[in-house]
Amino acid sequence: MTWRTACGLISFILCLSSTFFYIRGMVLGPNRPNRAGWWIWACIGLILLTSNYANGVRDGLWMPAAGALCAIVTAIFSLKYGEPGWTRVDSSCVLGAGISILVWGVTGSALLALICALLADFMGLIPMFSHAYRKPDEEDKPARVLALLAAVFNVIVIQSTALKDLVYPLYFFFADAAILALLISPGARSLVSRAGAKILHLHERLQTRTPT
Repeated sequence: MTWRTACGLISFILCLSSTFFYIRGMVLGPNRPNRAGWWIWACIGLILLTSNYANGVRDGLWMPAAGALCAIVTAIFSLKYGEPGWTRVDSSCVLGAGISILVWGVTGSALLALICALLADFMGLIPMFSHAYRKPDEEDKPARVLALLAAVFNVIVIQSTALKDLVYPLYFFFADAAILALLISPGARSLVSRAGAKILHLHERLQTRTPT
């Protein structure tokens, strides 16, 4: 086993471990994720996994594989422990996922599909950023630390500097780092208060739920 393979395997295990802590919080604690959001992320995760594979990514495939698996497992648990409802952010994520598949089918470019899927995924992260900013005590910090460590090891694995190889690992590294910073860093929370609070509260203006 090469050191890159070992790092990829560590990334995979850390990602699974972070999901274990998150699901434990769903069953025993305050975590109550949105059902629709996690099922959307499960679908986007599969798109990200297949588009990365189609792009020829191999060393950095551990994180997309773990991400898709973890999203599917969390979505299944959300059926019992999750929060019902549907928001405009959820609709935007569905639209983004559909566009990524359409772009892939029409252009044959897995890279464009990957970028579209990441944009859709980012829309789904907006409520998570907002929740971490407003209610950090309701977030599972150990799970976030493990997720960030998984992203770090996944970046280490990458050998190529090509965009198709870097876009996914760097996206999740910065996303996980931003969420964890909001949870543990007063400086980061202060910066958000000054520069980005309106963006983080965007989902509150879009969050028009319908009964399920």
